[in-house]
Order: sequence, then structure tokens, then C-alpha cells
Amino acid sequence: MNKNKGYFAWFVQIFDNIEKYEPAYFKEPYTECVIGLVMLQVQTIRRMYECFFVERPSAGATMHVGLYFLGLAFYLVTGLAILIEGIGNIGILNNKDKEFTIPYTTFLSWNISLAILIFIYASYHQYILHKNLALLRSKDSSKSSLYFIPKGDWFDYIASAHYTAEIIIYFSFVILTKGFILTIWLVFIWTVVCLGVVAKNSDEWGKEKFGENWPKNRWIIMPYIY
Repeated sequence: MNKNKGYFAWFVQIFDNIEKYEPAYFKEPYTECVIGLVMLQVQTIRRMYECFFVERPSAGATMHVGLYFLGLAFYLVTGLAILIEGIGNIGILNNKDKEFTIPYTTFLSWNISLAILIFIYASYHQYILHKNLALLRSKDSSKSSLYFIPKGDWFDYIASAHYTAEIIIYFSFVILTKGFILTIWLVFIWTVVCLGVVAKNSDEWGKEKFGENWPKNRWIIMPYIY
């Protein structure tokens, strides 16, 4: 084994031959790795802020411990997915120090500019949608178990609009990498499948609970698709 390839390569070689994977570790430009990690950090911090200061869960709301750890693992794995196919370009495989500077002209490239704009747009709407959900409950939500139909912003057209925003956020990472990075596609597909299932269950629950009052002209999660 070449000891100059770094600790990550050493870890991979425990299980398999690093040489056949090496080309993939240089596939993604380091600028996309860095910008992607910044975007994920913004997403993580915003969601954490919303969990502590915006959202108002109902009385007796619980989460299975398995889902809790799955959520934590998702953010950890997503961070790895963003840089795994460009990890060699930031010096981890070859132990070379990289100067993490991104020229302003980089942001003129179509994929980076479009990804950042879509990320900001979807993030803003998801924040508004979460605020709308929170406003459905009183501040002392621990004493309330009442449910109301979400309205306002994208909720007027999509039943699980906050999930729609989440999907668009992770699609911005696909755009950032021009659709060339398999691990980013896997994160996106995982997000679509999981949130699609949850959205379908939520829609069925809403129909059962609210009956005729449940809006019939809204999409479940993706306009013109589902």
C-alpha cells in the first residue's frame, strides 16, 4: 500500500483495492465540494434553528428512536456524499495541502449560480412553510392536540409543500454537480422516496380526519406529478 495516499485511502484499502476507486475520488472539482458543504451547513443550521425556535409539535408528539438516529445519520452521510467523489481534489488522498480559495468567477458558471439560487429559493419557502405550520398551534403547544389544515404559500397548492421544498433543496445539489455525481443522486432519490411515502400517508390521514374539508385540488407533494 502507498502510505502517502492518506488516512481515507488507508481505510478503504482495508476492505478493497484503493486503485480501482481512485479515479472516482478525483471526479468532482474541489470548488463544488466546498460550495456543496457550505450549502449543507446552511441547511443543517437552519433546520436546527427551526426545530428549537419555530416548530410547535402537538401534545404527546413522539418520534421513534430509530427515526431519530436515521435523521442524524442522513446529515452525516450527506456530508460525506457531497465530497466523496472529489475527495482527492482537496488533498485528502495525496496529503497535499490545498488553499481553499474560490475565485468569484466560479460563481458565474451556470451550475453553481443556478444551484445557489434554487437552494436559497427553496430554503426560504421551506422556512415560511414551517412557520405557517407553527402558527396553526398556540405557543403553549404542549397543551394542544388540535390539528388544522395547513394554508398559505405553497400549502395552497401542495398538501406536503414543506417536503416539496426539501426535495428541491437536495435537487440543487444535483444541479451543483451537473448530475455527474452518483452519491448526490442517491441522496436525492432517498429524499424523494422517503418524503413521498410520508406525504402519501399524511394525505390519507388528512382525508380521514377532515373528510370533505380536506382540499381536493391540491397535489400531494410534486405538482403535475404526484
